[in-house]
Amino acid sequence: MKIRRHLLPHQIPNERRRTHLHPRRHKCYSTQNPARPIYGGEALRRPNALRKRAYQTLEKAQPGDTLSRIVDLSILSLITLNIAALMMETIPAIEEAWGPFLERFNTISVIIFSVEYLLRIWASVEAEGPRGSAAKRLRYMFSPMAIIDLAAILPFFLFVLPIDTRFVRVIRLLRVLRIFKIGRYSNSIGTMGRVFKKKRDDLLVSLFVIAILLVFFSNVMYHIENVAQPGKFSNAFQTMWWGVVTITGVGYGDVYPITIAGKILGGCIAIMGIVTIAIPIGILGSAYVEDAANKRLGKIKVIRSSDHIIICGHNRITSKVIQDLLPEITISRIVLITQKPNPEIPGVLYVDADWTDIGVLRHLSIERARSCIIMAESSEGLRQDPDPHMIDMRTLFTLYKVKREFPNVHTVVEVINPDRLAMVKANLLADEIILKEMIDGNLTANCIKIPGVSKLIYELINLEGKVLHETDAGAIGLTDGCPYGEVVRHGIEHEMTFIGFIRGTQNLSQLSPGKDTAIMRDDRLIYIADKKARR
Repeated sequence: MKIRRHLLPHQIPNERRRTHLHPRRHKCYSTQNPARPIYGGEALRRPNALRKRAYQTLEKAQPGDTLSRIVDLSILSLITLNIAALMMETIPAIEEAWGPFLERFNTISVIIFSVEYLLRIWASVEAEGPRGSAAKRLRYMFSPMAIIDLAAILPFFLFVLPIDTRFVRVIRLLRVLRIFKIGRYSNSIGTMGRVFKKKRDDLLVSLFVIAILLVFFSNVMYHIENVAQPGKFSNAFQTMWWGVVTITGVGYGDVYPITIAGKILGGCIAIMGIVTIAIPIGILGSAYVEDAANKRLGKIKVIRSSDHIIICGHNRITSKVIQDLLPEITISRIVLITQKPNPEIPGVLYVDADWTDIGVLRHLSIERARSCIIMAESSEGLRQDPDPHMIDMRTLFTLYKVKREFPNVHTVVEVINPDRLAMVKANLLADEIILKEMIDGNLTANCIKIPGVSKLIYELINLEGKVLHETDAGAIGLTDGCPYGEVVRHGIEHEMTFIGFIRGTQNLSQLSPGKDTAIMRDDRLIYIADKKARR
């Protein structure tokens, strides 16, 4: 069921609930055609909705976000073409024949990069970080990637100013920085950044050892070779060039010792250079493998994110739930917590941890999550046929702790035993409850009573072709006290099949109400419409 929301209804001011932009989602419904939820029109008149969509589009594309993927590929292609054009300008024949065209291409590229830079500054308010628009924008403007973005377009605007021609070549060189913009779209760059940060102390120690060896042996070699080759080993600093070439194994051959003592010392330095250079390479290599293994094994300690989905537990239906959630462009990421082996689902962040531990959920930023889904998963170490009673108690225990610590988090729980359903409802613990046994039983009974109905039910459950939508009654022009018969009539006119409504802060629902049932403006009307209507 694709009914989503960000806040509980009692947290939303009445004034905000009456707007066409639904408080629980990043969508609104057209007054002319309420059957079609849109990302434009009335929604785009809300600056925060447009800004959030711009932020999602400019950031690295999430699974299912076609627009963001197109933008990413377009910018990557433009960066690649710019670097190719910059290199072709160094060939005199191409510069002479295609110079004006390359200049116009550079101008168009700068305009596009400038618009991208300004949009990123404007939309950076939606990023996680300090409160306040100015603070977030300043933090972005001084981030490494933003500085690279600015440096990539700066040469074009500097040429407008009266500058010394001696600096023209230096300014043109700044255009090469555009290649570093690719780092924004590469997971490998981020991985290497984490590796360098994690192993910076070890790397500094190894570099310090290399520097000591370089200075020491360069001075010794100077005193050995200066008499025989005063032109090539004229001072200690010039000899250090020979030391760098020898230790790194480059071996240019422009400077080399000719004395017996110098050759012996040079051989020793060359052998030691292999060992000393291998140390930082080994450190980086092992750290890179360790980082990849941690991701695969779920050894992730802290996640700083928002608008994400946390799924506690993995069973047979978890993969199906994830597959239906992945295409949603407004979900920043899906985090799966389980102590079972990594199911390796693309687009899902796997965390190997005990999801009953509230500390684990706190480190995964549950307070900023869109929803927390607690699946009926048996704990590790139980017998092959785990007791459903113990599974439900584990689920409800986790639900209680989540609601006690984070009451505003939207929760969905799966319960096995029907006896637990009354407990959950009575204590108003979960916002949504899934009772698998009741669903299976009712489905079987209806298939027996009404032959052929299973196909219709599975089409609805599997979201094939038709999907569930929701809209506020006020968004389609209904007033307080309007009879439900008017809702049905409106649905017939707009090819919508209304099946019921959800009311109030307690999410009281009614399926197929009578035609005289009074509807309030804030009621959430649930209807079935064509899947294409969501686009």
